Amino acid sequence: MKTRTWKIISIAIMLLIFFFSSQNGEKSSKSSGIIVQFVLAILPFLNKDLLHFLIRKAAHFTIFGCLGASFYQSLNKKSVSLALVLTFFYACSDEFHQSFVGERSAQFWDVLIDTCGALCFILVLYFLHKRKKESEDS
Repeated sequence: MKTRTWKIISIAIMLLIFFFSSQNGEKSSKSSGIIVQFVLAILPFLNKDLLHFLIRKAAHFTIFGCLGASFYQSLNKKSVSLALVLTFFYACSDEFHQSFVGERSAQFWDVLIDTCGALCFILVLYFLHKRKKESEDS
């Protein structure tokens, strides 16, 4: 895909994150609660509160991982560090935004989870591209 397409995907993911962050605490909990209920229907022995916590953190990790990956792709796979820094700053702005939303709070812990997700997704792409380039060169 062209870098322009990846830039559009990055913006779309940022808008999606902004939308989710704009939901008040009750609505946000209901969204993840649907997934919790589904998992508990399959694995009823799991702790509901722990599962809810893990699903919410996994959502942070995943969506910011996708954002970091799309930033990396939009930079023509040239800068792991810039893609990571951009994701970190967007995660910071996301938590700041949440501090103004009812029943929500800003937590630096979430910024760290977001950044770790981005780092993991970016590194997977980096090593896949490196491997592909090496195989093309030989």
